[in-house]
Amino acid sequence: MSAELIELSSALAQITERAARSTVAVHTEARGSSSGVVWRPGVIVTAEHALRRDEEIQVTLPDGRVSWDWVARIRRCSSP
Repeated sequence: MSAELIELSSALAQITERAARSTVAVHTEARGSSSGVVWRPGVIVTAEHALRRDEEIQVTLPDGRVSWDWVARIRRCSSP
């Protein structure tokens, strides 16, 4: 394998490892599982269509802990 491919492979492995530290699993009763991202401490972002207001939502954090304390949901974001 060329040095360039080895360097690319190493860079992709590092990026994947960093992304995994911020990726969570979002579990709901009716819709199954989806993914989310730790945006900042205490804030997790996921697709709105993956959630329903009346169902229990659990999140598996990157370290394996499970959280289920949801405070708010933002349905739309404005684009620049």
